[in-house]
Amino acid sequence: MKVLDKEIQVFLGIPYAKSPIGNLRFTKPQAPQPWQGMYDATRAKKSCIQPPYPGIFDLPTGISEDCLYLNVWTPLASTRYGFPVLVWFHGGMHRAGSAYEARYNGSALAALNDVVVVSCNFRLSALGFLDLNHTLTPGNLALWDQRAALQWVQRNIEEFGGDPDRVTAFGESSGAMQLHGHILSPHSRGLFHRVFLMSGAMSTTPASILRPRTLLA
Repeated sequence: MKVLDKEIQVFLGIPYAKSPIGNLRFTKPQAPQPWQGMYDATRAKKSCIQPPYPGIFDLPTGISEDCLYLNVWTPLASTRYGFPVLVWFHGGMHRAGSAYEARYNGSALAALNDVVVVSCNFRLSALGFLDLNHTLTPGNLALWDQRAALQWVQRNIEEFGGDPDRVTAFGESSGAMQLHGHILSPHSRGLFHRVFLMSGAMSTTPASILRPRTLLA
């Protein structure tokens, strides 16, 4: 497609992990199954399960637990290779939002700046953050999803004209808080090289989880 007189390529709904359904619902993301033949990357997939917020979050394709997909916008790869890469984590109070919101379309950003733009869905709310202090619910699955997306970028982004050694991760609101977790975590080391936090860090009050307490009369 042509944006601002520049040719870019758009790839929607690329799976970066197996569908987290059934026995995989509360497990860390697993590598996706390979497919045979040509993959149709022209259609957006569904957003992750979340409550409705009319007029705030635009979910054009509906919601599903089968939601671990990412999108790529890249300048026409035939012009040159080795573009810097931007990986976007959306906000939404840790329980809403989507990579498919119209405001997160990366086409203009890719065209104006000669960068490869990647956005990804990740599990939200209880499906993404529930921690019952049990091996069956390890917690922070949303961050493990994001890590899997960053690993996908390292393995595959060269095929889209991007440079895996020049990856900038950025996010706003809860997406920035989650990204701060990746900065601190050794599990995400080496998966990105720069960050742009557009909101508060993990210690910001709305992101704090209070431990339940028993009040005695």
